[in-house]
Amino acid sequence: MLPGHLGDGPDNSDVPSERKYRIDRRSKQSPEGPQDFLMVWEHAILPFLVEFAPIWCDPGHTIGLRRGRRPGVTVISIMAEKGISEARRLEIQQHIRDILPTSFHDSTSFIFREGTVKKLAAELDDICEPQNPY
Repeated sequence: MLPGHLGDGPDNSDVPSERKYRIDRRSKQSPEGPQDFLMVWEHAILPFLVEFAPIWCDPGHTIGLRRGRRPGVTVISIMAEKGISEARRLEIQQHIRDILPTSFHDSTSFIFREGTVKKLAAELDDICEPQNPY
């Protein structure tokens, strides 16, 4: 039920199980703080997205994490050049919620955007040039 679930990704026989991305819940009784979420993000969610986002989205995608407007809310943001279908959005959300400990389900939201990230300057200007020539 990973990338090939909707029929537009690779065959499911090639896709590893989500279990390798799950955090051992026995290591902590109740992960709830922002540091706990960052540990889950760095060790489970981000590696999962790095592996499967190029399959689900396009090669020019970006993945971000930011604080929400309310205290304690975390927003996972995924941007793709061509946009992401509603079915694919729901599938990505469900896979991430499967990885997340249940204590973070209510405090995690998702934003999917269409667009690209572009460099502002091709060359460094005088301010960005190194000042020490040695």
